[in-house]
Amino acid sequence: MINSGRLDRRDLSAVRRCSGTNITPKETRKLIHELQLIDFSLIDTILYLDAYPCSAEALDHYHKLLAEKKKIEELLSQSGYPITAKNNISTSAWKWTDGPWPWELDANM
Repeated sequence: MINSGRLDRRDLSAVRRCSGTNITPKETRKLIHELQLIDFSLIDTILYLDAYPCSAEALDHYHKLLAEKKKIEELLSQSGYPITAKNNISTSAWKWTDGPWPWELDANM
């Protein structure tokens, strides 16, 4: 992952194995935290690209961050925990409202 020590590839492979089922709350918190870190890094990278639009390295980093973000959002959606309303893939229920809202304590742990 982007930030080693927080969520490594072994954690992600464990989540992938159970992508058809619900992931544990601990794994969900790790993934949400990783999304928060990626979003922060995306904003920082966007600001850098605003100042240096010809930086191929920064643009590559931006696209890698987007790919990581999409991968994590898909894992969470497949497990029944969509991050945004657009990520709700369930055909039997509206899962968007099931998880903690961003301002709730559980969402920020």
